Amino acid sequence: MKALSTGPRARPTACFRLLSPHQVLEETRDLLERLSCRCRLTSDHYTNYINLDWEIPREKERLLAEIDRSLTWSEDQFRPFFIGTQ
Repeated sequence: MKALSTGPRARPTACFRLLSPHQVLEETRDLLERLSCRCRLTSDHYTNYINLDWEIPREKERLLAEIDRSLTWSEDQFRPFFIGTQ
């Protein structure tokens, strides 16, 4: 969330809060559930909570099932998220 003021003395302020692993996966699932184009989803960066590599729409149900399965895990089972130059 970001608040922005205008004017000569305005100083922008910002507040950013990282989503939890479950929140990220729920948001990803919501987006993929509504996706109707033909594509390939590859989520294999070290900062992603789970690795995914699926073709949409052919493997969509299996992809959603994989996300649902990972949503049953305790959040401390996911690799830690970090920001930096690692």
